[in-house]
Amino acid sequence: GMKEGKLLKVRCSYKVNKEWMNRTKVEQRAKEAKKKAAERKKKKDEAETKKKKKDAAIKSEKEKKQKELEQLKKKQQDEANAAKAAKAALTDAEIAALKETKKKKEEALKKKEDAAKRAKELEDILKKRRFPIDDLVLIAEDKKLGVKKPADVGRSPFLPFALHSLLPHDARPKNKKTTAQSVVTACSTESETGSSGSGSRGLVSDLIQVYHFFRGDFNYSRLFDKALPEFSLKHLFHASNEIVLGNAKRSRVVPPLISYLFVLALNVLTTPTSQDWVSSDSSDEDRTRFNSLKADCTNLNHGLTDCSWGETLLCFIHAMETFFTTNSSTDQNALPGHSIPMDDDNSNQYDVESFANDDDILPLGYFGYLGPADGSMRKAYHKLTRQDPWNLTAEELISLLRSLCDDILVMKTDLAKEVAERDEKLWELLKAKKSAESNFRKIRLAYEGPKQKSRAKSKLPAENNVPNGEKDNNFVEKKFVPTVSKAEFEEATKAREKAVANYDKGVKFLVHRSRPVGVDKHRNPVFFFHHAPESLYIEVSKGENGFKQTKTWHCIDNKTLFDTYISSLDVRGIREGNLYEQLAGESSSSAYRRNLYSSNQKDTLTTARKREIEDLQRRLDNAMIANAESSRRSGRLASSSKDEVSKIQEEIVESKVRFEEQLAAFEVVDDYTLLTGTKLVADFEESMRLVPRCSQLWNVNKGNPGIIGRIAESILDLEKFCNILSPWDRGDTTQLEWRENIEQIVIAWRNGSEFHIGPKSKVCGDDGSITPNKKQRLSLDGRSKQTSSASVTFDYALSTLKGPLVELEARVYTILGIERAVLEVDEANDNLSVETDSSDNGDEKEAEKLERANYAWKRKIWSLSSIPARRAAAIRDVLISAIAIARKGHLSDALEDLRAALQIHRPGGGGRARSAALGLLDKYGFKMKEDDDSESIEGDDGSLEIESSDDLYKKDLKQTSFLSAEAMMLNGSLEGDDNADRVDWRDAVTSCKSVSRFAALTAALISRAIPRLDKLAKDNKTLRKAIQFWETNGKTRKGKSKKNLPKFSSATEIWADVKATDQFVTSKVEGFPWWPARICVPKDSDISTPLENVGRVIVSFVGEQHLYTVDKTIELKPLVLDIDESDLSQYETEVVKNLKNSLSIARRILRGRGMHSNVTGIEHLEEKKTSS
Repeated sequence: GMKEGKLLKVRCSYKVNKEWMNRTKVEQRAKEAKKKAAERKKKKDEAETKKKKKDAAIKSEKEKKQKELEQLKKKQQDEANAAKAAKAALTDAEIAALKETKKKKEEALKKKEDAAKRAKELEDILKKRRFPIDDLVLIAEDKKLGVKKPADVGRSPFLPFALHSLLPHDARPKNKKTTAQSVVTACSTESETGSSGSGSRGLVSDLIQVYHFFRGDFNYSRLFDKALPEFSLKHLFHASNEIVLGNAKRSRVVPPLISYLFVLALNVLTTPTSQDWVSSDSSDEDRTRFNSLKADCTNLNHGLTDCSWGETLLCFIHAMETFFTTNSSTDQNALPGHSIPMDDDNSNQYDVESFANDDDILPLGYFGYLGPADGSMRKAYHKLTRQDPWNLTAEELISLLRSLCDDILVMKTDLAKEVAERDEKLWELLKAKKSAESNFRKIRLAYEGPKQKSRAKSKLPAENNVPNGEKDNNFVEKKFVPTVSKAEFEEATKAREKAVANYDKGVKFLVHRSRPVGVDKHRNPVFFFHHAPESLYIEVSKGENGFKQTKTWHCIDNKTLFDTYISSLDVRGIREGNLYEQLAGESSSSAYRRNLYSSNQKDTLTTARKREIEDLQRRLDNAMIANAESSRRSGRLASSSKDEVSKIQEEIVESKVRFEEQLAAFEVVDDYTLLTGTKLVADFEESMRLVPRCSQLWNVNKGNPGIIGRIAESILDLEKFCNILSPWDRGDTTQLEWRENIEQIVIAWRNGSEFHIGPKSKVCGDDGSITPNKKQRLSLDGRSKQTSSASVTFDYALSTLKGPLVELEARVYTILGIERAVLEVDEANDNLSVETDSSDNGDEKEAEKLERANYAWKRKIWSLSSIPARRAAAIRDVLISAIAIARKGHLSDALEDLRAALQIHRPGGGGRARSAALGLLDKYGFKMKEDDDSESIEGDDGSLEIESSDDLYKKDLKQTSFLSAEAMMLNGSLEGDDNADRVDWRDAVTSCKSVSRFAALTAALISRAIPRLDKLAKDNKTLRKAIQFWETNGKTRKGKSKKNLPKFSSATEIWADVKATDQFVTSKVEGFPWWPARICVPKDSDISTPLENVGRVIVSFVGEQHLYTVDKTIELKPLVLDIDESDLSQYETEVVKNLKNSLSIARRILRGRGMHSNVTGIEHLEEKKTSS
């Protein structure tokens, strides 16, 4: 090292010479540079060599082609010369043949060249295509380019129609040709392009909307805490299928589930609140109209029951149709109303032909509430006017139910706010989900790195880049280093899972309208309903036929069909690619497939069963052989072989039983009380103890009363209540006979009714046996259906119940005391004074008053000429006012004629009464005075204003009723109301021809009677307590404070079953002035005797129905018909007015009986229509 200069000596050691080291490094770098230069030179030489070889090859190829071209030209020249020489020796025909051959060759060559050019162009197009592209463009290009689908894309399967989900999977039609046309129609929706179409949306569309309103996406029951059974979409399908099969019509009842939904929807619509139908920005006019509509709906609620909802539905639809098509507002440009005559008499001056077509009086394109004439809603409405609801088709019935759901959405104005809140919450959950997923992707990228390793290119000169197709060894693999920890990655994963779970939960409870999962290549939407996950639904649009487009609903409800459908999606298209990603991609939800029916489980079970049988049989054979061999042995070995054989045989039996149980689990449930939701509704009504029992209408094995039984039960219950208050006192029949007559009809109806359910042609008898019928029709799956008739008809049952119902109403009428008061008013009206003192004593003032009264009632009747006949309420008000004027003036002849006109007035049909009243002007003569706006005659308050027609019109606006005449008659029982009275109600009962209407009339009576009878029962208990109080003179038991005891007086509200006497007195009730009254005698001795002992008596004010108990000594005196006006100043005006009316009635009654002749000061009494 010292010699070579590598080391230097330092004391006793050595060190490396730096100069040598630097020199060595320089030499090393020089060697490396020389080596690299040699390598570069070598590569350059190789490249130049390759280039020279390539250039030489190209030059050689060009020379070769040039040589071939020269040879070809020489050959062609030789051939041309030869052809020219031969042509000279050819004939004209041979020359023409040669030209034709040459032309064909040229055409063939041109076709070949064109084909090659086209193939080149197609090849270029295929290379330039980038997927995904529009699906229809993809189909067109594939057809144009002759490209076949990828091998993994299968053929589109036949999708069963939505109603096919009701059939077993192995019993469904395999194609559309074998599908019943009724199923296709039920699953179809036809609409006109660019318009609303016929308004018939199809059965399945309406069923889906109804389900989502009550139980699905919108879920009205959850929002407003309404009692509703937890039914599924399949339950609704099965229930509607009972109508399609005709079972509802034969059983004469709508399926309980659908009936319950109708009752619930109508109950919501007929119990409006102050906030319904109006908003803060509604005008006063709109509020007035909607308040009238609310009042009408509230009146309809009185007759709503599980039996009468069909009639309530009819009346509600009529009210809504009138509301949307009538000129009920003050706007002169409002739509004209339906001027349809309600009476049979043609004297109502209606031009019927001018209103024969509703479309003629409505704007073009506007069809009102019911839609166009050929729509299902209008057809259903017209059927419902003549028939009960079970006679309607399934499409018509469900369309009405769907319209009620729409009405609730419109009625409940707070729903818009609730829906907006749900959208906002769902949007927040969606943003949180997207944020969590975005954060998760970033964290995963930072933790796991990209899916493909990144490569960094070495910075080489451009000229040294590796040619295409050769391996590039100059890429350096870059090792990934995580930038986040495992804990951060796990935290991001949990946050993403939580956000996704919250969003999925929100989709289930916050979405108010399901959006499609995706669309196929033809833009047919695919729906997945979170509340009905057992099926996927596809709305397939057919090609437009003229101006109409047909959409049909199909379903995917098993895993095999789902997989086949997924395999038919071409992911090269944008829509089907997105749909595939949603249904089966990496980001898809497992819920789409998880809840579908799987036939693979049954196949797997059958295969396993075969292997088990083979194994058991092999073991049994071996055991039998061993047992045969052991028969020659003795002792323990022989016994063991026999035990083994017995054990295996027991295993075979147990295995068979277990397999049958497992196989039965896959069988289709054949209990249609479960499938149609009948049992579900029954259990729900039982658990909630609901009064409407729709499940009892379906007479299962004669265990339920049925619709006639339900109506009869309500009648008997009301009669029982009446009998508690007032015992039976009729002499023509006994109470037992009266009740037995009704009960026998119920029993006959129950035994005669046949119960139909399910698609099979079966009828359940008393013992559960199956009895066939004669008439056949086909159901969804081609199986037969049958019809039958019960031994008890509706007409017979109704005719039997009508009489008892009218009698029961009269009994309630008497118990409430209304009959007593009305008879007093009628007797008073029959004894009006006919004296006209103006002719006898020549008093000019009285003569002038008579003349003014005579002109006033005629002027009032004349105002009817400007009032349309359809405004029955206004006509009735005018007649009542004219009668009051005639009574004031003692015009008996005119009074009788006006009463006769009022008697023929009917709700919604005032045409006949109007015509009769106007006819009186010709009879008595009338000439309008000049400059006459109003007339008045002297009355109780000094004058009575005669309203003009404009005033009556404005008054009628505030009292507008949108109800039909039939609906108004529902509330005419007992004392009736402003629109109908007892005569109307009784006529409606005797003339009704549908069970629903009879049930509504019964329910309306019960709803009006029960609260009043309850009040009478409480008042009767109060009377008994008062008697005990008076018997003890208010003394208390020892130790009980006297001030805590209730105090009773003559003003205490009491009631007893009494009989009015002919003894008229003047009584003093606390809080009232001295009042004319009649003494009433209690029929119950338990009340009459104690009252006599305490010195009290029951009286009723003349002309009123209330009862009071007064002290004989200080609160009772002989009848006095003169009053001192100064003593009445302490009482309210209404009390004074009622007192004068009562005095007037008493005077007339006594005059008619010849008991009192000094009749003066007859006062005005409100006219009422009364029954004989």
